[in-house]
Amino acid sequence: MNPKRGSLSVALLTLGSTFSFACGAGHVGGLDGNVGVAPGEAKQAPSKGPIYNVYFGTYTEGWSCSDAFPCTGAGIYRATFNANTGALTEPVLAYATRNPSYLAVHTKGGLNYLYAVNEVGNHGGKSTGAVSAFRIESNGGLTLLNQVPSGGTDPAHVSVSRSGNYVLVANYGGGNVASFKILSDGNLAPADVEQHVGRGPHSRQEAPHAHFIANDEQGERVFVADLGLDQVLVYELDETTGALTPNNPPFGSVPPGSGPRHATFDEQGEFVYTNNELAQTVTVFDRDKTTHALTLIQTVSSLLPSDPQEGQSSEILMSKDGDHLYVGNRGPNSIGVFDVNKATGMINLKATVSTGGHWPRDFKFDPSGKFIVLGNTLSGDVKVFALDPDTGLPSATGGQIALNQVTNMAFVK
Repeated sequence: MNPKRGSLSVALLTLGSTFSFACGAGHVGGLDGNVGVAPGEAKQAPSKGPIYNVYFGTYTEGWSCSDAFPCTGAGIYRATFNANTGALTEPVLAYATRNPSYLAVHTKGGLNYLYAVNEVGNHGGKSTGAVSAFRIESNGGLTLLNQVPSGGTDPAHVSVSRSGNYVLVANYGGGNVASFKILSDGNLAPADVEQHVGRGPHSRQEAPHAHFIANDEQGERVFVADLGLDQVLVYELDETTGALTPNNPPFGSVPPGSGPRHATFDEQGEFVYTNNELAQTVTVFDRDKTTHALTLIQTVSSLLPSDPQEGQSSEILMSKDGDHLYVGNRGPNSIGVFDVNKATGMINLKATVSTGGHWPRDFKFDPSGKFIVLGNTLSGDVKVFALDPDTGLPSATGGQIALNQVTNMAFVK
């Protein structure tokens, strides 16, 4: 176990009920010589409806693995998802590769591509992780196109720029961010690396730890959550060269020792939301549309007072209609559900919902927006939740699959 990624010795408490409400009214490949594995044919979900491929990243080795929670998987897995019923098929291995912990999907020229960070500290004998580029075949299989150094150790997040011209990577261990040009055939070519400098007051903030990088909804700026600096940094992406240039002003700060992990945005480009891993809080920033300056306007807990308080925040997502914000709580093993005031950007935690497993590291909306698909890393399961169209509250459908050390998921629309 690598202590810089956070101790997994936190008590893993399963909530005894599905919902807790704020009102208190009760409970309701390729890396280092690995070779590709021929993709299995996952059988289709039983009922008619839009069927999507969904790919899962996993940990195959390293700090997340232990005697209690061994790593037995081999890389990137694939299943199909029925957007009418919420049914998932059993996962099959799509490609064997080391620690493909985060994935991003991109469509270009009628073809689909998948980009994965290999969250390792050594690639090709050098102190760096890697980024792998795959073409998604018509049968859902993956063909490795190329693999390049990520520019720093332990890359933890990858996204595709809104323009579709660049892949963006946050290197947690290296404390830096990198951009890669997407070539006409889907291959990657390194473009730029920007090193962060500094530290925070928490024991896990001994150095910069870039944990998230993505464009806003408008594609005007690139936002980076750095856990080690207590900052959400803002960059301008040069579409010709791929250079990442710090914005002026260059960042917004969260309360000291909070440790921002991921970020999400409203569709109007007025607010930025970041979940703070170390403090288990959410910070809301007002964003100046001209200067892109970030001004902190609110920080609130993602846990109710009645919830177990020890743990780490994981993912944060804004609903498609902008009415609800969702935050994962590892340790308490829940999703915090917030109502969003679209006029002010302010949020109010109204419920926490049990994930039914241990250590919910990632969840995503399905392409229809009717479901949340969530991976519990340490209990090794993926569960499906239906979203109430009025309240936004998720409820477990009973649908689930087993997947060892699941870390992330990406749908192909």
